[in-house]
Amino acid sequence: MSKTGSRSSLSSLLTARTMDGLDHPYAVPVLILLLLGGGLFVHLHALINHDIGWYLVAGAQFLDGGRLYETIFIEVNPPLALFLTMPPVLLSKLSGLNAVPLFILYIYGLSVFSLWLCDRFLRLDPAISRGFRHGFLLLFALALTFAIGTEFGQREHMMLAFIMPYILLQARRAAGQGSCCRTKAVLAGALAALGFALKPHYLLLPAALELYRLYRTKDWRAVFRAETITMALVILAYLAAIAHWTPEYLQTVMPYAIESYNAAYRNPFWTLLVRPETLFLPFGFALHLMTRKTQSLPQLADILFLCAGCFFLTYLVQMKGWSYHLYPSSTCLLLGLGVTFFGQTRSQEVSALRRTVTVLALELTLLLAAVHISHGTYKNPFMDEALPLVEKHAADQPIALFGTNVWPGFPLVNYSSASWGMRFPTLWMLPGILQKKEHAAAEETLRYAQIETYVTNSVIEDLKHYRPALVFVDVRRNKSYFGGMDFDYLDYFMQDQRFAAQWQHYDLLDEPFKADGFRIYKRVD
Repeated sequence: MSKTGSRSSLSSLLTARTMDGLDHPYAVPVLILLLLGGGLFVHLHALINHDIGWYLVAGAQFLDGGRLYETIFIEVNPPLALFLTMPPVLLSKLSGLNAVPLFILYIYGLSVFSLWLCDRFLRLDPAISRGFRHGFLLLFALALTFAIGTEFGQREHMMLAFIMPYILLQARRAAGQGSCCRTKAVLAGALAALGFALKPHYLLLPAALELYRLYRTKDWRAVFRAETITMALVILAYLAAIAHWTPEYLQTVMPYAIESYNAAYRNPFWTLLVRPETLFLPFGFALHLMTRKTQSLPQLADILFLCAGCFFLTYLVQMKGWSYHLYPSSTCLLLGLGVTFFGQTRSQEVSALRRTVTVLALELTLLLAAVHISHGTYKNPFMDEALPLVEKHAADQPIALFGTNVWPGFPLVNYSSASWGMRFPTLWMLPGILQKKEHAAAEETLRYAQIETYVTNSVIEDLKHYRPALVFVDVRRNKSYFGGMDFDYLDYFMQDQRFAAQWQHYDLLDEPFKADGFRIYKRVD
C-alpha cells in the first residue's frame, strides 16, 4: 500500500473513531462534568490572579460606601467589570464568607449556564449530530476551565461565557434558519451586550457578524431582530448609567487615561506577534477553507474563525501583549478548528487530501489546547514572601503600594487580614505622564502637571485617611513601564511638604524581605 493510501486509511480511522466516541450518549457529558468538577477543585486550591484580587477589594470598598472614580477604584476600566464582580462580593458581605472561593464558584456558575444555553441553541438545528454537539461543548468546557490557565476570572473569561450563545445564534441566522424562540434570542442578546460592553474594542465583533450575516442572507430587514435590539438597548442603558452615576469616569479618569496610559503600557508591535496564535490562526483558516465544502456546518466555522480574527485584531489594537487579551482569539480558534473537524461528512467521495487536512485540524486543536493548559494556574512569589510580614505588622490594618504593578498588592490583600489603603490599584498614571513630560511643549507640560498634582493629592489624602500600617515601595532600577527612566517614588513625593509631613510617621522595616527591588516602610506612631 502506498504512503498516501496508508495515510488516508489512518485519517479515516482516526476521524471515525473520534466521532464515534463523541456520539456516545454518556461518555462526553461525563467528561464535561469531570472538566467542570476538576477545574473547580483546581481553582479553589490555586491563587486568584492579581487583577481579580483588585476587583474583589474594590467591590468591598464600594459596598462600604466608597465613591467610584472619586475615593475608590481610580483605574482605566469603565465600571461594568466591577459590577459583574459584585455578586460574590455582596454574598461575602452578607454571609461573612471569604469572597475568593465565592467568586470562583460564581465564575463556574456562569460557565455552566453558558454551556447549558449553548446546548439549547445547538439542539435547535436537527441537522447537528449528537457527536458534533458533544464535541463543541467539550472544547468550550475545556476553554472555560483548564485552558484559561493563569487568567481565570478575567474580563475576557467572563466575556466568552456571555457571548458564546449569541455566536451560535448568529451562525444559525447566517445559515438562513431564522426561527428561534424569542425568549432565548433576547437572553442571548442581553448576555452578549454584557460581554461586548466590557471593552469598547469588542464592539467590532457584533458589527463583523452582522456584515457576515448580510453577506450570506442579503436580508437587510433582519438587522432588527430580537437579539440585536436587546443588545443595543442594554449597551445604551449602560452608557447612560455611566454618564448618570459615574460621571467622574468620563470627566476625570478617562481624559487622564488617554493622556497617560497608552504612553507607558504599550509594547513594540513585533513583540505582540511572538505568539503561537500568529501561526495557528492563518494555518487553521486555511484548513477550514480546504474542507469547507465537506463540512456539515460551514457557517459556524466561518463565524468562529471570523471571531478569532476580530479578537486577534483587538489584541493587536490594545498593544499590551498581555496573555488574557489573546484568550478570546485563542478560544474561538480552538472552537473553529474543532468545528472544522467535527463537521466533516463521512462520504466516501471525500478525497484523501481532505481527510488528511481534517486530521491536521484535530491535531492542531489538541496542540492549541495543550499550549494553554501548560500555563498552569496563577503563581505569585511576592505574596509568598510578603504575607508573613503583613500578618505580623498589619493584621486588620490597611497597606499601600508605591509602584506600577498590580501583583505586589494583590492578591496579597485577599489572602491576608489586611485591607487596602489606596484609591488606586497602582500609581498607573505616573509612568506615561513623566515620559511624555520630558519631551513636551510648555502648554503640554501644564496639562501633565495637572495629572501629577491629581496623583500626588490623592496619595497624600489616602495616607491621611487610611494611615496604612505598611507601605511597599518599588525601588528597582528598571521599574515597570517607566521606559528605563531613573525614578524614585519617595524623592518624587517628598517634593511636596504635605507628603513629607505624613511620611515622617514611617520608618524602614528592619526585617529580612527576599523580594528584590522592594522596601517596606512601617508606620511607627
